Amino acid sequence: MPVTDRTAGADAAAVVKRMAAFLNAGVRSGALRPALDRVLALDDVAEAHRHLDAGLHAGKIVVTTR
Repeated sequence: MPVTDRTAGADAAAVVKRMAAFLNAGVRSGALRPALDRVLALDDVAEAHRHLDAGLHAGKIVVTTR
């Protein structure tokens, strides 16, 4: 199928929609849990960026606003 085929975009969108539904259900049920590296306050966002830029993270870095 050529890349310019108009149905390719619709097919890809349907696949992404099914994948998102699968992942959301897994997170809601607790079967899938995101890997958190650290949770930092917004005041420490510079530290979060340094950690991310250094490639030291092994999971998500969460910055809280409260």
